[in-house]
Amino acid sequence: MDRVRVILKSGADFVLEAEEIALTRNKLSGDLTEISWSKPEDDARPAYLDLSEVAAVLWLPVADAQEVTS
Repeated sequence: MDRVRVILKSGADFVLEAEEIALTRNKLSGDLTEISWSKPEDDARPAYLDLSEVAAVLWLPVADAQEVTS
Protein backbone atom coordinates (compact mmCIF):
# COMPACT_ATOMS: atom_id res chain seq x y z
CA MET A 1 0.00 0.00 0.00
CA ASP A 2 1.36 3.44 -0.98
CA ARG A 3 0.26 6.86 0.24
CA VAL A 4 1.18 10.30 -1.12
CA ARG A 5 0.17 13.87 -0.36
CA VAL A 6 -0.20 16.02 -3.48
CA ILE A 7 0.23 19.76 -2.85
CA LEU A 8 -1.00 22.14 -5.53
CA LYS A 9 0.46 25.58 -6.31
CA SER A 10 -2.78 27.12 -4.97
CA GLY A 11 -2.00 25.65 -1.55
CA ALA A 12 -4.76 23.04 -1.73
CA ASP A 13 -3.73 19.47 -1.07
CA PHE A 14 -5.12 15.94 -0.99
CA VAL A 15 -3.96 12.48 0.05
CA LEU A 16 -4.03 9.60 -2.40
CA GLU A 17 -3.82 6.07 -1.00
CA ALA A 18 -3.66 3.08 -3.35
CA GLU A 19 -2.24 -0.39 -3.70
CA GLU A 20 0.59 1.02 -5.82
CA ILE A 21 1.48 4.61 -6.80
CA ALA A 22 4.09 5.47 -9.43
CA LEU A 23 5.57 8.87 -10.27
CA THR A 24 7.25 9.47 -13.64
CA ARG A 25 9.61 12.39 -14.26
CA ASN A 26 11.25 13.87 -17.33
CA LYS A 27 14.84 12.60 -17.39
CA LEU A 28 16.23 15.94 -18.59
CA SER A 29 14.27 18.49 -16.56
CA GLY A 30 13.13 16.39 -13.60
CA ASP A 31 9.56 17.68 -14.06
CA LEU A 32 6.70 15.41 -13.02
CA THR A 33 5.09 13.96 -16.15
CA GLU A 34 2.72 11.31 -14.73
CA ILE A 35 1.13 10.03 -11.55
CA SER A 36 -0.43 6.60 -11.84
CA TRP A 37 -2.07 4.32 -9.28
CA SER A 38 -3.79 0.98 -9.03
CA LYS A 39 -6.65 -0.10 -6.78
CA PRO A 40 -7.27 3.18 -4.93
CA GLU A 41 -8.68 3.04 -1.41
CA ASP A 42 -12.43 3.78 -1.29
CA ASP A 43 -12.37 4.80 -4.97
CA ALA A 44 -11.18 8.24 -3.79
CA ARG A 45 -9.05 9.53 -6.65
CA PRO A 46 -8.89 12.68 -8.74
CA ALA A 47 -10.83 12.52 -12.00
CA TYR A 48 -8.38 14.98 -13.58
CA LEU A 49 -5.12 16.48 -12.37
CA ASP A 50 -3.25 19.25 -14.21
CA LEU A 51 0.35 18.30 -13.47
CA SER A 52 1.54 21.84 -14.24
CA GLU A 53 -0.35 22.89 -11.07
CA VAL A 54 1.40 20.37 -8.77
CA ALA A 55 3.90 22.03 -6.44
CA ALA A 56 5.03 18.90 -4.56
CA VAL A 57 4.31 15.22 -4.01
CA LEU A 58 5.25 13.81 -0.62
CA TRP A 59 5.44 10.10 0.22
CA LEU A 60 3.65 9.42 3.50
CA PRO A 61 4.05 6.53 5.90
CA VAL A 62 1.16 4.10 5.40
CA ALA A 63 1.10 3.05 9.05
CA ASP A 64 0.19 6.60 10.07
CA ALA A 65 -3.57 6.45 10.69
CA GLN A 66 -3.89 10.18 11.44
CA GLU A 67 -5.42 12.45 8.81
CA VAL A 68 -2.89 14.77 7.17
CA THR A 69 -3.79 18.44 7.57
CA SER A 70 -2.18 21.62 6.38
